[in-house]
Amino acid sequence: MDFGKFVWVASVSQDRLIKQGFFGKGTLSRSIPTWDARREQVNNPRLELAPEQVTAKRRSKRREQKQLRAGMQVTATNPEEMYTMEELAAWTGGRGYEQFQLDLYETFFLLYALDVLDLENKHGTKMTTTDCWSLFHQCTEQFAYHFAAYHYYRSQGWVPKDGLKFGVDFVLYQQGPTSKHSDFSVLVIPCVTTAVQDTSDHHDTTMQLLTQPHDQAPHASWVNLLRINRVCAHVKKTLVLCYVSMDASVAHKATNDPSVLNHCHIHEVVFRRWSPSANRE
Repeated sequence: MDFGKFVWVASVSQDRLIKQGFFGKGTLSRSIPTWDARREQVNNPRLELAPEQVTAKRRSKRREQKQLRAGMQVTATNPEEMYTMEELAAWTGGRGYEQFQLDLYETFFLLYALDVLDLENKHGTKMTTTDCWSLFHQCTEQFAYHFAAYHYYRSQGWVPKDGLKFGVDFVLYQQGPTSKHSDFSVLVIPCVTTAVQDTSDHHDTTMQLLTQPHDQAPHASWVNLLRINRVCAHVKKTLVLCYVSMDASVAHKATNDPSVLNHCHIHEVVFRRWSPSANRE
């Protein structure tokens, strides 16, 4: 935890975590660890290209086509963008430096929901579920609300991944990031559920109202929502507003007790840009 908001996996099979749910990522790769495979190509160029290399070649070809259309002289580009794998392999001495890591939501899901992971602190002491919950709350504001959303989408069969690149909290994949691009982007909006007394019919009844989003969710303003939706539309993703509400009676325990997840409720709203010219029918 001293090196960022991630948990480094030391003694578990990476293949199992990736193939059984696409949990985790490689520190030197876009998604699944491919550094070793790319490094081995230095001595065996016939090996299958890694996704990063396919993307680099496609971008290089796209730049050349733009130069041709613009009547410019085509300049050779390095598919690896900066350095060749031969140079990188020489600098690292043939050693594999890539680490396998989980984000906090993946870690707690494996620990709390599936009970297939043990977590140790930097002193080698095994941490309890409550210890992890409290620590993760110190690292990430509103961890309870975001994890409730992560747990919800995982339970529905989606593969949520970090959506910071697109200005959202999560992006949702149907079959994992190696098969196709994500279809949905999710913005988590924490809310508190309050009870209101209605005596209009002389009977004490209660109804649940969602209050305004939490102060620590500035992205929920209309201006920022329009900005985020524009980005999502540009990358062909549907923006989903995920309102995670928690009973006010237990919200004060959110930082130290994972049992508050039993009092969370999920409400979803699909946010789309409506164009008069494009949506006439």
